[in-house]
Amino acid sequence: MKKSKKIVIIFLFIVLIILLPNASKAAIVGGVKSVKAVYNTKSTLTLKWDKVKDASYYQIYMYNDKNNKYEYYKTTSSTKYTANRLYTAKKYKFRVRAIRKVKNKKYYGKYSKTLVTGTCPRKVENLKIGSQIGGNVEITWDGVVKATAYKIYICKYNTNNYIYYGNTTNTFFVVSNLEVGQKYKIRVRAYKKIENTKFYGEYSSSVIATMRLDQVNRLHISKNTLKWNDISNADGYKIYKYNISKSKWEYYKRTSNLYMSIPNSDSTDIYKVRAYIVINKIKYYGTYSVIISTKQGIDVSKYQADINWSKLKNYGITFVVIRAGYRGYGTGKIAEDKYFKRNIQEATKLGLNVGIYFYSYAITEKEAVEEVDWCVNKLKEYGVASKCEFIAYDFEEYRFSGRRASNMTKKELNNIGIAFLKKVKANGYTPVLYANKSYLKNYFDVNIIIKQVPSTKIWLAHYTSDGEITDYKGNYSIWQYTEEGVVDGISGNVDLNVVYF
Repeated sequence: MKKSKKIVIIFLFIVLIILLPNASKAAIVGGVKSVKAVYNTKSTLTLKWDKVKDASYYQIYMYNDKNNKYEYYKTTSSTKYTANRLYTAKKYKFRVRAIRKVKNKKYYGKYSKTLVTGTCPRKVENLKIGSQIGGNVEITWDGVVKATAYKIYICKYNTNNYIYYGNTTNTFFVVSNLEVGQKYKIRVRAYKKIENTKFYGEYSSSVIATMRLDQVNRLHISKNTLKWNDISNADGYKIYKYNISKSKWEYYKRTSNLYMSIPNSDSTDIYKVRAYIVINKIKYYGTYSVIISTKQGIDVSKYQADINWSKLKNYGITFVVIRAGYRGYGTGKIAEDKYFKRNIQEATKLGLNVGIYFYSYAITEKEAVEEVDWCVNKLKEYGVASKCEFIAYDFEEYRFSGRRASNMTKKELNNIGIAFLKKVKANGYTPVLYANKSYLKNYFDVNIIIKQVPSTKIWLAHYTSDGEITDYKGNYSIWQYTEEGVVDGISGNVDLNVVYF
């Protein structure tokens, strides 16, 4: 009997030795390796990993930022899975483990290493071309939510060989050093940077840029000669003259020089210039210069500081309007412009035609008369009373809150202006009303003012671009057409004016 028990024990031991390796083998499942994202879009992530031997399927876990832990996400029998409906431009973390199922029992492998990845930002929209001058082109686009930055790509118009050009965190960019006369295609895409990896959105639609020459600037007239600056790569220049009777620009002459003689005229003649380059017998033009007139004027105040008046005259300026003073918009006190005495004495000494203006904040007719008396007395005090041609009434921005004239009615404004202009005329000077296009149309009743003070001249402020003439329909004798003029003798910008009398 004892011998039989020994035999049974030995038999069971042998069975265990045979079965244990198989049982042990069934319990072991390999770990998932090489988990990576193989395709990222703005709302999907496609994950892929190496196959695990004997795995029945795989479980995917996604990190939950709200509770700071991994949560079960999906199960798949494939080694590839696409996660959908994800947030745009967001960081995601995943890990995967294999599972082996044996007779309804699950055996789990180790979790994979964490995959850190992310969705892409949205497509850049509304890409637009701005200035295209002198080998530089400005582009702008709508910002993309959560984008880290943007990359700009460019190619020549007749190819699709886009190359990376630059990177920016802004929604504007200047592409530079392009070939003048050449056409280019430009596109932009946003990217989100996650853990030192960039995830890219779709390319924007392309925009087309045609490179123009630089704008001709420093256009001026000196001793009956029209002059301008040199434009790099230009083959020549076209000059245009404004036909006042026909109200249109007409081609005047062409030259390869940086100057052109013009006839001496008592009337006001107006010119503009643009450069061109010839490529394959086709002319490519730069933008028009600002205009210039044979009676070129500027207006100055303390903001132009120390002016070199000799340089200014040699540059071709013939007329200057100088600010005499101003009334405080809060205090109501009259103050003299810091540079008035120097400016008017220097300008008159050089024989320039001179007018003055007063920046008014008068709220009664009495105050308007007081301002004119103050101007006349200053002209006498500085010994230039006979050399000043006119006194201009300059009343601006009175609707701004907190200013002493902010509640003035249109009728009161016009009555005060008329009082100022009448007093100017009574002192033997030409009365001038300065105002921008909007004020002349909406606040000043020009017809009534001129009826009350017939000798009044209008000084119009209306800034135009690309050498265009103002579209103001009323009569005017001075036109202030830009505040960005550049002339010899003044550091910085200055207002430029065309004078018609």
